[in-house]
Amino acid sequence: MADKLRRPLNAPPGITPAPGVQPGVNQGVVVASRVIVVGPAGTVTGVFVYAPGTTPGLGNFPTAWMTTATTDPFGNVLPVAAVIGTTSIYAADGVFFSTGGAAGAAIIPNGSGGINIQTTGGQYVNIPTGPFASVLGTVADPTIITTDPGTIASTFGTDWGASGSGANGAIFQLQPNGWVNVAIDVKTTAAAPAAEICAIPAGYAPTTSIVCGALLPTAGGGAAYPLTAFSTGTLQQAGVPGVNGVRYAGIITYPGPGLSLP
Repeated sequence: MADKLRRPLNAPPGITPAPGVQPGVNQGVVVASRVIVVGPAGTVTGVFVYAPGTTPGLGNFPTAWMTTATTDPFGNVLPVAAVIGTTSIYAADGVFFSTGGAAGAAIIPNGSGGINIQTTGGQYVNIPTGPFASVLGTVADPTIITTDPGTIASTFGTDWGASGSGANGAIFQLQPNGWVNVAIDVKTTAAAPAAEICAIPAGYAPTTSIVCGALLPTAGGGAAYPLTAFSTGTLQQAGVPGVNGVRYAGIITYPGPGLSLP
């Protein structure tokens, strides 16, 4: 034996050690049960992968990385202080899709328990804990998602109530363009109704109070009065019929939360 040592009698043959890493040694394959990456505060630590056949350095952006730093060890700026990243997906406060390090579409927490799915053009689908809506569509690229089933008003003003037919109350629905449609079928239940027809359910009140149309009475006489959706969360009629059993039915619309008229 080269080391001048004699093998013990009946000793098993030696085996090839598992590949490992030693300081100053370039190893093509690493097999390990765990990898721990540490470094002094303020230094760039992590795992960085570069395209085969290239030399890591400034100007050679990594194709994948696992780090909390904002750059790789050579000063290439990462799209974010990424936890996991590649040229097709990286994550930090969300999941971002990119090409060549440029941020593109993203899935980002919205800070209120939901998420935003955002395109490279800035359009996004907001999935909150309440009504689901797609916003920021354009004429050239409209949104087509309509998944809010609508919310029925549960609180009526004095001497107002559901008509008992048709929409049977007031149903609020957020549309893909951010506007709110309200299907109304209500009636007066006594001779002294209040101006407030109903409370606007949470998530449907406009940012700014706005007059949103008028409804003609379909039964019981009376006249048509302008309706106002108040930012404080009520739907009110400018005038009220002083009789019982006047029925109003129709559809009104107004800019939803966060929107305003141009």
